[in-house]
Order: sequence, then structure tokens, then C-alpha cells
Amino acid sequence: MTVTPDLAAPRPAADDLLRSVFRRHAAGVAVITARGPGGPAGF
Repeated sequence: MTVTPDLAAPRPAADDLLRSVFRRHAAGVAVITARGPGGPAGF
């Protein structure tokens, strides 16, 4: 992953980015949370 200068600008996450981040995740289980317009969201 690379860092961009405008980190505050929201961007939708692409499925290939999610796969690349967790490809070598050892636990096999992850909880992902984010701020949404109606409050916290997660899966």
C-alpha cells in the first residue's frame, strides 16, 4: 500500500486492495470497522 497526501478524502475500498492487505494475514479472521454517515459500521 502507498500513502497519499489527501488521507482525509474518503475513497471506496477496492476488493483487490482488501485481498492484497489480508493475503498473508495469519489469523484468518479479521473485524473491519469504519465510520459511516449513520455511525460506525463493520463486517
